[in-house]
Amino acid sequence: MTKMKTWLSALLVMQLALAIGLYWNAQNELQKNLPQPLVNIDWQALDQIVIGNKKEQVTLGKGDSGWLLSERGNLPTVNGNAEALLEKLKGLKTSWPVASTSASHERFEVTDEKSDRYVSFYQGERLLGKLIVGSSPGLHKLNVRMDGDDNVYAVPLELVDMITSDQNWFDRSLLTTQSVQSIQGADYSLQKSGDDWKLETASAQAPALSSSKVADIVYALQGLQVRKLVTEKPDLSNSGFARLSVKIAGADKPLTYQFYQTKERCYVTRSDYDAMFTIGWGDYEKIAEVDLKQLTDQQPAEENTDKGAESTAQS
Repeated sequence: MTKMKTWLSALLVMQLALAIGLYWNAQNELQKNLPQPLVNIDWQALDQIVIGNKKEQVTLGKGDSGWLLSERGNLPTVNGNAEALLEKLKGLKTSWPVASTSASHERFEVTDEKSDRYVSFYQGERLLGKLIVGSSPGLHKLNVRMDGDDNVYAVPLELVDMITSDQNWFDRSLLTTQSVQSIQGADYSLQKSGDDWKLETASAQAPALSSSKVADIVYALQGLQVRKLVTEKPDLSNSGFARLSVKIAGADKPLTYQFYQTKERCYVTRSDYDAMFTIGWGDYEKIAEVDLKQLTDQQPAEENTDKGAESTAQS
């Protein structure tokens, strides 16, 4: 009887062990079949992204204040665009592959030689991973695979999410200035005093300022939007030229703007960026073409007053 109890106890233990083993095996298989991150890299280590196609590529580097155009003098990118792309890529899951052999890669256009996009992830010069983007199986979907993995997946992604042009990445408001304290042009120097502006001059009696002209310069500087990043230096030998020194509250040194004008375009550079940009004609006129005469010329307003008095007298 005692032997029978011992045998039954051993059998029960074996059954329990088998049940536990089967349970854990089932759980492991279930975990294998669950969607996994497609771009499975060390995201904390990531500090550089290269997005490209057969014709061009753009390199984004992680800076203290956001993502920058590494190969364009570290120009700032549009706030949030790089972060939005990375969130999309982090959210991609493996699901069920549409193909799982290397022979299928060319058909889905996910080879190095035949693809629509690639996104490479780096820590310094160390490659963390590379996403190869191919053909589209349907609306808002693309076939992709990770380099080194034969599996091809159809994921919710669009080519517009992965822009390869510098022109579409950089922040066009990068030259806007707030809290302007002083402006120095070729023949004038303006200083802000409280809410007003005054003209600094060596003479005892400074001419009266045109408040509207000063406001035009300040507002133009505050809202200056560049149009394009200049990638090939233009011929500026016969261009119009103006230099402006602008002091910002809290800044250690003033910003130096240099403006150029040709028959076709207006250009600007600024001392804190190693780049040249195109700007609109209106902004050029409001900032670069203003001189001391325009800032102090009150004649148009006086003429209007005189004409009004003459009309009243005639009537």
